[in-house]
Amino acid sequence: MPTGLQCWDASGNLTVDLTSRMTRLLGYVNQGAGSIQEPALAQGIPFVILVLNQNGLMYPENLTVPTISGTTVAWGGAAHFYYGTY
Repeated sequence: MPTGLQCWDASGNLTVDLTSRMTRLLGYVNQGAGSIQEPALAQGIPFVILVLNQNGLMYPENLTVPTISGTTVAWGGAAHFYYGTY
């Protein structure tokens, strides 16, 4: 049996499979609204990992979710996240 991380959506479709791919962490953001051009995002499937605040809590009204389009990562408010590819 392989080891690693596998995630399925509500329909049972495999959406993330880290048993056969390695992740590549490309950067970190902790600032207000903005965007980043990262050419290395074209070399795999991009992802973001949101970071919890100091209390370990996330409140939906304060949560900024970054978007990735091509090689651009953008966010609309104060954000704290890592980004990379797998």
